[in-house]
Amino acid sequence: MNRLTLLMCFALTVFAAGCDSSSSKNDDQASTPRPGQPISDELRKAFPDLPTPMQPDGPVQLVYKMQPGDSWRIVFDQKLNMDSMGMAVAETSDAQMTFTCESVQDDRFQVTSSITRLVAGIDTPGGSYRIDTVNPEKAHAAAVFQPMVDIWSEVLKTEARFVVTSAGTFPDIEVPDAITGAVNAHQEAANGFGVTPETLFANFVVGLFEVPATPVEVGHKWEPAVPLPPQGAGEVHADATFLGVAEQEGRRLAVIEMTSRFSAPADNSMFEKFDMRGDAVVLFDLDGGYLWKEYILRTGDFELTVNDRSMEQELAGQALIWRMESED
Repeated sequence: MNRLTLLMCFALTVFAAGCDSSSSKNDDQASTPRPGQPISDELRKAFPDLPTPMQPDGPVQLVYKMQPGDSWRIVFDQKLNMDSMGMAVAETSDAQMTFTCESVQDDRFQVTSSITRLVAGIDTPGGSYRIDTVNPEKAHAAAVFQPMVDIWSEVLKTEARFVVTSAGTFPDIEVPDAITGAVNAHQEAANGFGVTPETLFANFVVGLFEVPATPVEVGHKWEPAVPLPPQGAGEVHADATFLGVAEQEGRRLAVIEMTSRFSAPADNSMFEKFDMRGDAVVLFDLDGGYLWKEYILRTGDFELTVNDRSMEQELAGQALIWRMESED
């Protein structure tokens, strides 16, 4: 081999090595996890254990997946502290629900749900109540709260049935007659507490919200429909943003941040001011196809009239965490 040939071979070897090094560097950069969109400071402070959203490898499809016989248990733990005209109001709730898929047709799931455990109470300067399905002997209610306790006693006997799509929408909503009847039997008290058959039925469809029909990338925003407002509110306007993906407890999760604003009830004879906001982080199980956890922080400022008496109330930092567990 002459000198020229040796030099050419050397040059080609160096060039090839350089190409391999560059390719390896690019591969390393591609495989290095990159952060997604950050969770808001307020929610991060309220819930420091939230995972950090990361960039996925590509667009992510959010879709509910169910098979006949699939069953989940939903567990709540809620603590609420509210100031009412300088007086503290404390409310707690420890609840559990079952959520079962009975049948599937195309992208529609026939679902039943029921509340299997409820330990809830409220303490105010004007009285208190406690609903307790675990230790019924501890249940009690001041006279002003007794109608609400009676309504809830009927709700707890109810098994709700409804249809939900793979996109988390409800084609038809039919409130069970037992819930409507319980509200009608105590209509005056129900109006006073901002309770309607629809707000009570909302308790049975927790864990379901509308997701985009097409794959999404980090930063994608949408407005999920909220057909069933919570107790005390009228319509709900929600905004959702896909922040990225994360892994927790062996699950591949979509991290979604939501902001909800609640309007005053349609029959607004009680509220002169109604400003309520909910900020939440939703962790959606991408492989399981269901909402796994939700971290909610609610704030509000209200001015209402009860028995011709004007009252101001402030809801500061209501924290609620709930999770969905497979019963398999």
